[in-house]
Amino acid sequence: MNIAQPSDFWCCEANPAELDRLLLEGILPKTGLLYPLAEISLMALVVDRVKPTHILEWGTSIGRSAAIFHAITSALNMNTEIHTWDLPEGVSHGQHPGGDHGKLARGLPRVHFHRQDGLQGALVKMSAERKKNPDCRFLFFVDGDHAYPSVIRELGGLISAQDEFHVLAHDTFVQKPDGKGKSRESWLGCPTSLEAFAKDYRWLNVGFGSPGMAYLWGWGKRPGNARLRLRCLGILDRLEIRLEKLVYKNIRFLKRLCLSSDTRIDPKPNNQKVL
Repeated sequence: MNIAQPSDFWCCEANPAELDRLLLEGILPKTGLLYPLAEISLMALVVDRVKPTHILEWGTSIGRSAAIFHAITSALNMNTEIHTWDLPEGVSHGQHPGGDHGKLARGLPRVHFHRQDGLQGALVKMSAERKKNPDCRFLFFVDGDHAYPSVIRELGGLISAQDEFHVLAHDTFVQKPDGKGKSRESWLGCPTSLEAFAKDYRWLNVGFGSPGMAYLWGWGKRPGNARLRLRCLGILDRLEIRLEKLVYKNIRFLKRLCLSSDTRIDPKPNNQKVL
C-alpha cells in the first residue's frame, strides 16, 4: 500500500483512495478517533512518506499518539521503533498524566516509554541509533509544552541537529488574536524556528479547529548566527502579537459601535416609487 504519491522531496501529496482505505480498515478500527481525522490522516501520510526506522515523540500523556503511530506502522507493515517521553513522576505540571501515563499504548510491541526531558532524550537516542546504523531514518512528533519559548527550544534543537529533518508538531491551529491557550504561540513558533535554524524548509498545516497539526520538513543545520536571527525574529513575533491584538480589539469595538447605533439606513430613497 502506497498512500504517499511519488514526488520530489518538497512535494507532500497523498493518494486519497489509498489513504482513506488505510484509515477505515487499518487504523480507526484499532484506535478510534483518538485525534481528529485530519490529524490522523496527516500522521499516516507522513509515516508512509518518510518510512522512519524510529519515531521519537514527547508529550506521551495517556498514549494517544503512540497508539496511533503503532497502528499506522502495523498497517503499513513497518517494524518501526516508537520511543515516547514524558515528564518524570515527581515533576509538577498542569498536564502531567500521573497514573494514566501511556495507558492507551501500554503493552504494545515496539513502543518504549521514557521519563525525562523529551528533546534531550530524543537527541541522545538519535545519536546512539545512528552510531549503530547511519542509515536510520527518524520522524519526530512534538507535543510538549506549547509556550513560545518551549516551541522554539524544541523545534530549534531538532532542526539544528540534523541535515534532513521531519517533524510533526501538535497544537498548531491558528486562533484569533484574542484566543486563549498556547496554540497561537505554537503557530508563531513553528515558522520562527524554521527561519532561524533551517537552510530550506516546507510546512503543511491541517486542522479545522484546535488542536491542529503541522508537518515540518527540510534541510537543517543552517550556517551563521542562529542566536542573532532568533533574537530578531522573536522581537518581530512579539510585535506581531501586540499589533494583531490591538487591531483586533479596535475592529471589534467599531463593529459593536455600528451594531448598537440607532442610525438606520432607509432601503428606499425618497424619490423611488414602490410598484
